[in-house]
Amino acid sequence: MSKNIGSLAQLAEHKIINMIVSGKLELGSRITEANLAELLSISTAPVHQALQALSRLGIVIIKPRKGTYVFNFTIDDIRKMALARYTIESEAVREAYSNNSSRFCLEMSRLISRMEHHLLEGSCEKYLKLDAEFHELFFAYADNEFLKMASNAITIKVTVLWHLTALEYYTLEDMRISFEDHRKILDFLMMDDVDSACGILAVHLKRLEEIFSRNCLKPCQLTSGATGVGVVN
Repeated sequence: MSKNIGSLAQLAEHKIINMIVSGKLELGSRITEANLAELLSISTAPVHQALQALSRLGIVIIKPRKGTYVFNFTIDDIRKMALARYTIESEAVREAYSNNSSRFCLEMSRLISRMEHHLLEGSCEKYLKLDAEFHELFFAYADNEFLKMASNAITIKVTVLWHLTALEYYTLEDMRISFEDHRKILDFLMMDDVDSACGILAVHLKRLEEIFSRNCLKPCQLTSGATGVGVVN
């Protein structure tokens, strides 16, 4: 029975994340085990376990005697998220390069070639899918499960941020700049200059904050200290 509940809890966890990414569960909104159980057509026990797991990742916030809420963003959160991503991803790049520099660079080069195709097509969504694969490549070659675990919660939040807001404002110029960042990272790695590659990565990861800032924080109205603001796609 407990094994079955555990499997259902994992399923519920993934479905809740998908509901957040799709905008069905709004950022900052209050959620209950009973309502989620009804939506997912399962009992409350696996939903309870799923929410506990998501709470540990910071995806939901459990407030004693007040309820459970979907996480939300502030501008400060986005800055901190970029810093955390850099700390984790730069170490992953270093370990990946140390483990197998030639194979790592070859796979990165192949991805960049595919990215260039979508850049020339002007296909933002296809490009961004490969952008995600580009960053996942660091962890695949770093072969460090703890770095990957540390990255997971941030990756979920970045995905939510893109799908609910950033895609609307992502331009072809943003895509071109992103592509150049990726190419520079590869170029420095090919020159055995990992420090410079990580320097470009730091700039690259801050660009998400810049997209929000230049668009007056719409449509989710992120402000320093904003709370409980719902977002719909």
